[in-house]
Amino acid sequence: MVGNWVGVVAVVLLLLVAAGGWATYTGHVEPGTHTESRAVAAWSPTDTVTHSARVTEPNPVFPTNTTLQNRSAYLSGAAPTFRAEFAPGYTATESGNVTTTVAVAVVRRAVVSDDGPGGGSRTLWQTERRLQTERARLAPGEQLSVETTLNATRLDAGTQSLVADLGGTPGEVYTELRADVRLSGTVDGRPVETSWTRRLRVSVTSGVYRLQPIGTPPAGREWTRSETVPNDPSPARQLGGPAAVVVGLAGLTLLVVGRRAGAFELAPVEQEWRAYRADAAEFDDWVIACAVPSALTDGVVAETESLSDLVDLAVDAGEAVLREPSGDYLVQYGDVVYRYQPPDPETVREQGGFDLREGLPSVDIPDTTGTERPSRADGGDIPDDSGVTGDDPADDTHTSDPDDWDNLGGFVGSSVDTPDASDTDDTLDSSRQSTADTDTDDEANDSEST
Repeated sequence: MVGNWVGVVAVVLLLLVAAGGWATYTGHVEPGTHTESRAVAAWSPTDTVTHSARVTEPNPVFPTNTTLQNRSAYLSGAAPTFRAEFAPGYTATESGNVTTTVAVAVVRRAVVSDDGPGGGSRTLWQTERRLQTERARLAPGEQLSVETTLNATRLDAGTQSLVADLGGTPGEVYTELRADVRLSGTVDGRPVETSWTRRLRVSVTSGVYRLQPIGTPPAGREWTRSETVPNDPSPARQLGGPAAVVVGLAGLTLLVVGRRAGAFELAPVEQEWRAYRADAAEFDDWVIACAVPSALTDGVVAETESLSDLVDLAVDAGEAVLREPSGDYLVQYGDVVYRYQPPDPETVREQGGFDLREGLPSVDIPDTTGTERPSRADGGDIPDDSGVTGDDPADDTHTSDPDDWDNLGGFVGSSVDTPDASDTDDTLDSSRQSTADTDTDDEANDSEST
């Protein structure tokens, strides 16, 4: 029943209030802090390499003076001269003052495969002709643009002449326009320095030359600082915490008020019925269902408050517990009949609202479609004494004749286990002898009267 779970419900509500209080405190009063690494300064080198060629020779494809930009290939017969542009620079979070230097040179070199264990390649020979050097101070986002104009056909002719002078050479021979870039200065008050090399490889074959940029600028740098920042509670914690506290406190209030008002307790008649139902299941082996003479209860009858009390009395007296078809339980001890009357089923049904037949393994539920009606112990109406027999087929052999009680007493006494069986047998033998003597006297009196 609900009353048995009040403690568990109270614990659950207390835990809900505690959890809601903690969520409310951390979500509104003291959300707490955590450490984050935040960037305070950063810089990153950049560069771009572009190329173009102007059409200077008449041809059937491109008009003269047409500028071709960043093509994968150029026609050496129509636009033999190209322009290459190197534009290094840098980006920064705040201020910066960086000196940028760009040195451009034409490089011819022979590269052979390395036969060592690491593999790779190495430069066999190299020639270099410096073209120009540019230098400037740059702010963040600015670039130093260095332009160089060369004739691709002449570059290839110079390379072929060099190889011929060498009498041939192993490996691959490359003609490149190289830009050596160096940045040095301060960014956000912090010193910085870096350098890298960019190449523009020139390849001439069958009246076509190609310009291929090679290389990338190095990575930049970021300066961080650890900072303690407050936590940002989630909406679920900010709203759910107070809601949990309100629900928990409201539930505890209702629980206390309901407990004091007895809303969770069983009615007295329900408590009595549950106790009777438990006793009936526990002491089923002590109970004998039979028809009892109505004259038995005409004498002194003592009522007991519970079936367990009646069973205790029967154990002490060495008698059996008899259950009438009406549902009453009887024990005769001496001249007194002790009786326990179960709660009235109709009253319990109205006040309790639960199945009265549940939990009574020793009670057979008769068919309500017949002439007999279920007894009070079975959860039905109380029948009258006339024409009603017990659940046991042996009950049909008994009538309401008062003399049958003596035979019933002998049967009951022989079927009850007592702590001392010999004493019980002696008592029963005395009872049978007394009954026989009484019957003999009655017959003699009748004969004399006749």
